[in-house]
Amino acid sequence: MTKALRQKIAQTQTSCQQKVMMGIPAQKTDLEVNLQSAEVDEARTNHIDNQNFEGDPFSADLNKQFTKEVVILYVEKKDDQYYFHIHNSEFPLLESEPEKYPKLSFADHMNSDHTPRTIRGFIKAFSRNRKPIRKLRGWLIKLQELLKNEYNSSLSCLIINDRTDFEIPWEMLDLTEEEPIGAAIAVVRWQDIPDPDDFGFHQEEGILKLSTQISQCCGKIFVYANSQELQAVQNEINVLSKFESSIYKDLKACLNDVDKMNTEMSMLFIASHGLFKDEVKDIYFEEDKTDENRISIIDLYNWQFSTFKESPGLVFMNSCHSGRLSQDDSFNVINPNYRTGFSTFFLERGAKGVIGTLGSVDDRYAASIARNFFDRCQEKTDLTVAEILQLLRREVSKQLLSDKSEENWYLFLYTFMYVYYGHPFTLLQLIQREKYA
Repeated sequence: MTKALRQKIAQTQTSCQQKVMMGIPAQKTDLEVNLQSAEVDEARTNHIDNQNFEGDPFSADLNKQFTKEVVILYVEKKDDQYYFHIHNSEFPLLESEPEKYPKLSFADHMNSDHTPRTIRGFIKAFSRNRKPIRKLRGWLIKLQELLKNEYNSSLSCLIINDRTDFEIPWEMLDLTEEEPIGAAIAVVRWQDIPDPDDFGFHQEEGILKLSTQISQCCGKIFVYANSQELQAVQNEINVLSKFESSIYKDLKACLNDVDKMNTEMSMLFIASHGLFKDEVKDIYFEEDKTDENRISIIDLYNWQFSTFKESPGLVFMNSCHSGRLSQDDSFNVINPNYRTGFSTFFLERGAKGVIGTLGSVDDRYAASIARNFFDRCQEKTDLTVAEILQLLRREVSKQLLSDKSEENWYLFLYTFMYVYYGHPFTLLQLIQREKYA
């Protein structure tokens, strides 16, 4: 993101907060800066043409203008093999040959009781030894050098459309020996998501477009927090209570109010257990069958969540497995061409971005990571959500380098398990309650 855009954001943040406090309708608080306008024309000067891509075009409609600081990585599947192609307006296309997929799923390793040190070791070995990944790392490093030397700039965003079900933890792969990709670059994940406003009359299926606009999420935070079963969740409640928020102990009540609300909402925050099985129907918030708050992704279709389309909003799912996706559907009710999960569901409903996890997270660390996230959002108001997560990863990476304690190993692992799906230029503005201001 350019300096001019950051200045524009800073100028509007105060007015955004004032409008929210005055009760002005949500759509008037939405800062959506057209990146192709004359005012910020410098931010979109290099054209990427999808027609030049090998293989299928990226369905998120990336045939728009992106800066030279943006990289787009496509990951494809062929049987039990993966391959990728990566693009940038200033650099030659890099394509890999199909290769058997690595067994690096966080969830699988944790089910095998592997320690954070062992998991990190597997990922470092993969980063260092497999030729396609070495080429990918070298390509990114060379591009960084070009941007620095020729333009006095740096990589700002890596957009990843991973169409496989191999759950490769791209954020934790090494860029350099000391810094993982997700600590060096803001990583934005995206999926091919059917456009809900496309009714299928055309031969080609309509796919949700990736936004090239800046959206600032400003308003109340709606919170479901299972503090009864997860003791550390109370720490998250304490943090969120400092902001304009409504906190619920009943998930259905929370979702009902979000569904019918007429006020501005910056975020839906869910702190709960999570359950992920092979079938799409078996992806849940809460895991106990007797829990009245247990809600599956199929259950969520009973809520419209139209507010996400009326005003920019984020979803932060501080729940185990909440960022994982599946394509298995024995009931044949989900589009078989795409991977589905809570992340894609909320993006399809209109959320600007979704934060979720790629496995089980100890609730003590989950609460700590959430606190760190909100602290950095307050301190770094001009950073996008993806950049905030990058900052958190960089901090824990440096912390682990200086002190390889067990505590730091777990904090490192769990922090990297949080991933961002959504539109690249999404920011969160937190509104403090008056007594905390």
